[in-house]
Amino acid sequence: MKRIQNIIPTLKIGIISFKKGFASQGVKKTFQMFHEALVDEYYNHKCGLDVSGFYDPDDCKKPLPNKSFANYYQPVRYRPFFKLFKHYNILPKGRFVDIGAGKGKAIALAAQVGYRDLLGIELFEDLTKIAQKNLDKFQKSKFIYNELNIKLKTMDATDYQFHKNDHFIFMNDPFSDEPMKKLVSNIIQSWNDHPRDLWVVFKNNNQRHLPSIYELKKFSKYSVFEFSGNYFEIFKFQ
Repeated sequence: MKRIQNIIPTLKIGIISFKKGFASQGVKKTFQMFHEALVDEYYNHKCGLDVSGFYDPDDCKKPLPNKSFANYYQPVRYRPFFKLFKHYNILPKGRFVDIGAGKGKAIALAAQVGYRDLLGIELFEDLTKIAQKNLDKFQKSKFIYNELNIKLKTMDATDYQFHKNDHFIFMNDPFSDEPMKKLVSNIIQSWNDHPRDLWVVFKNNNQRHLPSIYELKKFSKYSVFEFSGNYFEIFKFQ
């Protein structure tokens, strides 16, 4: 019964993704994404991660800044994430920062590819609490052998001042272009102050056009990676 209860939220998200994806990617890729969602549920269960379900920003009644620009919560899929790191031969270095950390899925995946210093930034306190429980449990699992330094912050991502040790910035389409302008400005300022190897990865399955994020092209090498309907835009600073 519990297994069925876990699958139902994933099916709901899959249906929402199907409707959005059909318009932007067509039938074949949309079905690939739906398949990935089902495969991913098995992985979540194996790792003991409670990352399924649906969270609508409107469910939060607090008058948070930029809440109206936030997207609904959806976890990153494990296979496309791992394929991304393998394709670019990304070696873990410095801190992994997840903008819009949700329930902590990307943090857990980044730990599995080798990051030991990880930071999740999330606007909604309800999601941060779930992420904390997930990651506390995950650090005690058989999947992690080394001590991790994980921090979760409930805050507006546009207020975060990037650190010189932040070497990988990940975003699973957390919000629209209005807050993205400030975030991109902060990333560029950080890199200008502390030039370094820096990856910025924006997961954009519905291929929405956010003009602000493409300002990063002026300072980085831009590329696209796609796996099974999951679409990543990559900005590599050097």
